Amino acid sequence: MTHDDAGRLMVGDTVEHFGRLDVLVNNAGRGMHTSVERAEPRASATCSSSTS
Repeated sequence: MTHDDAGRLMVGDTVEHFGRLDVLVNNAGRGMHTSVERAEPRASATCSSSTS
């Protein structure tokens, strides 16, 4: 996701609709060497943006 609040909004909307979120999978084919809780928003945007 390239917008800082997009992930928070997506999770919030999911929890509001379904009542909970059991699993969130990043299947972008790239990774970060930190936990989601410690990652800076720009790091996750860089991780998921295309380099081609």
